[in-house]
Amino acid sequence: MSLVSPTVFIIATWLAAVCGGVGIAAAFISAIVGYQLTEKSLKDSDVRIAEANARQKDAELKLGELRKLSGPRDINFDVFKKQLEGKPTAPVVIWYLPDSSDGYWFASRLQVALGVSGWKTEGWPIPIPPPPDNAIPWRDMPRAVVAGGQAMGVTLVGDASTPGDVSNMTGDTPFKALFDALAKGTNLSGTYGAGGSQFMPVPKGTLRVVVAAKADPMFRDDPPKADKPTNPQ
Repeated sequence: MSLVSPTVFIIATWLAAVCGGVGIAAAFISAIVGYQLTEKSLKDSDVRIAEANARQKDAELKLGELRKLSGPRDINFDVFKKQLEGKPTAPVVIWYLPDSSDGYWFASRLQVALGVSGWKTEGWPIPIPPPPDNAIPWRDMPRAVVAGGQAMGVTLVGDASTPGDVSNMTGDTPFKALFDALAKGTNLSGTYGAGGSQFMPVPKGTLRVVVAAKADPMFRDDPPKADKPTNPQ
């Protein structure tokens, strides 16, 4: 006599089939979930890599700027001369701050650059003269400021009767020509223009270049942005 009835066998077979189907379904669902988690992990990894690359690129740009600013200020003679080609000229006086590490260096290079560009300089570059003793309170201000320049950077000073008048920045003028040459033909981090100086007036028809200390480096404040991930959606 059989110990297992047909009914029991059928039930057992059915349970096995159901359990097997459940196992297959579970494995299938597990595979799908695992694939989705892997895709998300890859996308997150791509974003982190892109952000890291953006930070590295930003750091390299700032390092390049620091390297550029760490050395003396200098002039690209070819670019400088090209900016002055065909432009009206004027005599130039070059004053430099003697306490600046590269003041005389840049002033001397500027004199040579002007000479090869066909411009006349009034003598050799000289240290910025001290303000008159009776120039109160300007006598206690930085020499470059009293001379019509900024406390930092390089300032082109015109002969306008009213200090601060920069109307000669427009039109085809020697002032604008030299300003553009300084802005585009040098590695200066600060280039400025001024109309004149009250206590150290610029002779009529002459331009003065005031070379002060190097301007502080300026960096972008915007944070780096991650590039779009390359992993397909």
